[in-house]
Amino acid sequence: MPRQPKLPAEILHMICAASDYATLPQVSLVSRALHTIVEEYLWAEFKCEGTSSLIPFIRSIRGRPELSLLVKHVNIRLSGNAPSYENPARCPPIKVPESAVRLLVTATPAIDSQWASLIRAGDPGAFIALVISLLPNLITIRIHTRSMDDLDMLCHHFHLTCNSEHHAAQLAARSQKDSPQTLSPPVLSPWPTWAVGPDSSYAYQHLREVHIISNDRIPEVPFKGSPTHKGNFLGLFYLPSLEHITAPIDTGRWELDWGHPNPPKAVHIKSLDLTVVSEESLRPVLDATPSLEKLVWDWGPKFYDNFDSGQRKILWLIQVREGLLKVSHTLKHLEITASSQRWDPKNEEPEKFAWIAHDGDYAIFKALNNLETLQVPFVFLLGFFGDLDRRLSLDGLLPSELEHLIINDCLINILYPAYRGWHYEDFIEILRSYLSNWASITPRIRSLRLRFNIQDTSWVPQSILDLATDAGIDFQVEYRRDIVMEKKTISYMTSKYEYGEGQFRQFRNFNV
Repeated sequence: MPRQPKLPAEILHMICAASDYATLPQVSLVSRALHTIVEEYLWAEFKCEGTSSLIPFIRSIRGRPELSLLVKHVNIRLSGNAPSYENPARCPPIKVPESAVRLLVTATPAIDSQWASLIRAGDPGAFIALVISLLPNLITIRIHTRSMDDLDMLCHHFHLTCNSEHHAAQLAARSQKDSPQTLSPPVLSPWPTWAVGPDSSYAYQHLREVHIISNDRIPEVPFKGSPTHKGNFLGLFYLPSLEHITAPIDTGRWELDWGHPNPPKAVHIKSLDLTVVSEESLRPVLDATPSLEKLVWDWGPKFYDNFDSGQRKILWLIQVREGLLKVSHTLKHLEITASSQRWDPKNEEPEKFAWIAHDGDYAIFKALNNLETLQVPFVFLLGFFGDLDRRLSLDGLLPSELEHLIINDCLINILYPAYRGWHYEDFIEILRSYLSNWASITPRIRSLRLRFNIQDTSWVPQSILDLATDAGIDFQVEYRRDIVMEKKTISYMTSKYEYGEGQFRQFRNFNV
């Protein structure tokens, strides 16, 4: 066999990057240098959509611990494609086989006994926590679950890991008052003691992205002060290197409880994708992320009874404005949606929607001087039923530096029949007024999108298109599918992943 020439490491990396994943094992046989580099590519990403890949993965990690240092991205799927509320039988929870549990527990002899008992009992959150503890160099974690209830112990793990000193003090104080039988949750080690030593946060020093995606219609929220922080990933904000979070973090209608005496100052977080977050919780979250550049917020409507006025105010614009002002100097991209999948109008009386009201001024985006992209439901700009006569113009509502504007009709189905008085002709007149005076409202505007739940896009007259063309604005009318949130979940119509920011390639199945 002819001797292989010595090539620079950069050239070898280019060869591996250009090779197909299926051919990488053959490429590794060419030379020892290529074998070492190919191994890095083969182990960089681990995708677990079932249980078939778990056992060989754990066995390989157990046999060669140095391979755990090569894994950078993990995608663990605990459910099927279809949302659980559509057809629970189509997406049953994935059960970890007993053989994988035994292999994992025996591979970590120093594991806390209570964590081991939870894993043997089939708790998926505890199992995931132990799996990722095997991988100290993780950059991205993506978990798709059928229900947030499956991840209770994972939330608890993140909370304890990032607040270990405060948690120890809390347990010491509680142990003097309560008997061991009344302690809840159990005293659990935040991290396996064998993994990284006493400083448990060291294992997450490279973590940049965490994506927690749930099929729940409305995830369960904990009571104030819940020690388990059920369905709550607030502990992630204390990680020193994290840049992006996609997770439900709301704590219900109570004030946000960080579970720590000092709220975080997560200056490293640049992007947030929040699910089911109320206006009350938005402000402290944005106050903790002063360097935030991108915010994707799926607002969940919540009704508050006001017996004095006889109204139910569900949109607290004052709190939204105060929260956005916390990041007004850095925020460049803002998306607000109100998914109808998170509120079922079938369970509500039509009379309830007749008293919909708001609290505050609609000019909540005007002060965002650096905002370049804005997606917003039109009710955040123009009001609810009964407010339409008040304003038929966007003048004074939009930031002057705005370049891309996307208006959607989220809530239109939820709030029907409260919108009996809403006519799309009124919205056309608003568009006509805006396109006639765009230079004085948003002089830097480049594109305008309408994302409405109307398949026939011909409802927009040609005169509006002509006005946009004359103004040099890229104007498009798009159909907003009202089946699943395309950005929050995996569409079971296409069964295709949408990965954020394009920062990592699509996960591949792991093969030993």
